[in-house]
Amino acid sequence: MSIEYDFSHPPEAVLHAMTDHDAVLARCAALGEEVRALRVQHIGTEVVVHLERAIRSEVPKVLQRFFNPVQITHLHETWWRSDGDWRGQHDVQIVNQPIEIHAAFELLPTATGCRFVIAHRATAKVPLVRRQVEKLLSKELAKGFTGVCDYLRDALAR
Repeated sequence: MSIEYDFSHPPEAVLHAMTDHDAVLARCAALGEEVRALRVQHIGTEVVVHLERAIRSEVPKVLQRFFNPVQITHLHETWWRSDGDWRGQHDVQIVNQPIEIHAAFELLPTATGCRFVIAHRATAKVPLVRRQVEKLLSKELAKGFTGVCDYLRDALAR
């Protein structure tokens, strides 16, 4: 599933807002996520973010026996420069949950700022309800992406 979001700021400003240590902490706090560990590394032309956080989400009754409403996630995200834009990927492991999330994304310059494009894939290893879980995850990922982007838009406007 691919989702796009337009910003009125250049790619470098949006990237900084997404990867700066203090900005990540502020974003997580504003979105109600508990940061347990955060490390941002600049390795050559790459930016690497390692983030462990606790995220509370609503779990449908039918899935509550499989999933805890508070998930501990380990995110490993890497950004790199590519032909005038920024590209990246991340992998998210959810502790003690049969779910993995993988995404590829890019910040593309536009005439008025930049466009953030993300394609994510969620996989669940749950017998019988796997497709239902993956469909729910896709909806939650889209909602989360929009929430993060709305927050970043407002933070960049300040």
